[in-house]
This record gives sequence, C-alpha cells and structure tokens, in this order.
Amino acid sequence: MAKNYKLKTKNCERGQVLLMTVLVLGGVMVAASTIAGYLMLLRIRQSTDSASSAVAIAAADAGIEWDLYQRTKDSARPELDRYYPNSPSLTNGANLEVYSSPTSTKSIGKYSNTFRAFEVTFGP
Repeated sequence: MAKNYKLKTKNCERGQVLLMTVLVLGGVMVAASTIAGYLMLLRIRQSTDSASSAVAIAAADAGIEWDLYQRTKDSARPELDRYYPNSPSLTNGANLEVYSSPTSTKSIGKYSNTFRAFEVTFGP
C-alpha cells in the first residue's frame, strides 16, 4: 500500500505541473494579445492623425493665400500690421489664424488637436 500512495502523490505532482503550464501559457497569450491590440490601437490613431494633419496644412496654406490676396487688394497701406482671427471661415471645420506684418505673414491652421503653420517672409 505504501507504494500505491507514492504513485498517487507522483500523479498529483504531474497534474500540478500541467495545470501551472497551462496557466502560464494562457497568461503569456493574454499578455501578447493585449500588447498586439495596443499597438494596433496606436497605429489606428496615427492614421487618423495624418488626416487631421492634412486638413491643418490645407488651412494654413489657405491662410497664406488669403493674406497675399489681402495684400494685393489693399496695396495702398502695406505698412500696417494685421491680425485676422479665424479668417477666412473654412467649411471643413478647421480654424485659421493669420498674423501679417509688412515683412512677413504667418498662418496657423488647426484641426482637432493638430496645429500646422506656414510663414512667408517678404523682402531681400
């Protein structure tokens, strides 16, 4: 009977090792899938960021063009410093700020949490 008792103990230890192996492998798989999901989420956020960046760049470019138009339209007084808040209004939801001086123009386009800016300098 003592020999049978040792066999049962040996079988119990094997079961515990098997159970621990399954638990460790399951934990590793859960951790790997969590990390992969997080990396995919970052990639999705990054792809939408490029779209926001493109809209902000288009807004900043529109601001530069708008200021150049204002300069040619109002060429009688080019010496004035100008600030045009949110002008012109854009239909894509972007905001625009244009700062103009006699020697330069700075245009800042904002869409969502993305800011892009262009600056043009005039003169020699």
